[in-house]
Amino acid sequence: MFFILFCILPGVFSPVQAQNKEVLPVFILDPVEIHGRPLSDSEKRDFLRLVYNVRRTYPYAVMAKERMDLYNAMKAETSKKKDQRKYLKDEETAIRNDFLEDLKNMTRSQGAILIKLLARQTDTTAYFLLKDFRGSARAIAYQTVARLWGYNLKETYRPQDRDRDIEAIVQMIENGRLSTIAPNKAPALQPKRRR
Repeated sequence: MFFILFCILPGVFSPVQAQNKEVLPVFILDPVEIHGRPLSDSEKRDFLRLVYNVRRTYPYAVMAKERMDLYNAMKAETSKKKDQRKYLKDEETAIRNDFLEDLKNMTRSQGAILIKLLARQTDTTAYFLLKDFRGSARAIAYQTVARLWGYNLKETYRPQDRDRDIEAIVQMIENGRLSTIAPNKAPALQPKRRR
């Protein structure tokens, strides 16, 4: 009787398979993720805050990777330093006009996550990106200011160790199970609200 119920319900199990002259039903289950012990309320709040922060900062890391790839392609085509500097200056101006206000409004934890996501996307640290694109002096200056604010631009991304929660969230975003929070395009051009 039990077996007949499962035969009647469509989509409950796949066709029956025979092994060693036995007929066994094969059930296909949805994948389940196991994350360890149950979380306390404060740990749940912290994790949900981390999810929000990764969703907010991930698009910027993806855009940085895309712009870096475009710059490297342009650099391979053009050997003139003058053209490369002009391209970098134009890109920096475009980034400032489009995203400066949005980046200024990020919290400290979002900034730290953005540094880690930049390291993940580009396979190098934010410090070495600055050093490559803006020079050693500016990279040292930015690192000094970052250290005063509690950041480290030389921080690497370790998905198997301390950054495993961030990696899990990024994997959910990349698999389409979680959406990102789209950045505000051209916030510098939008009128300011009066209070």
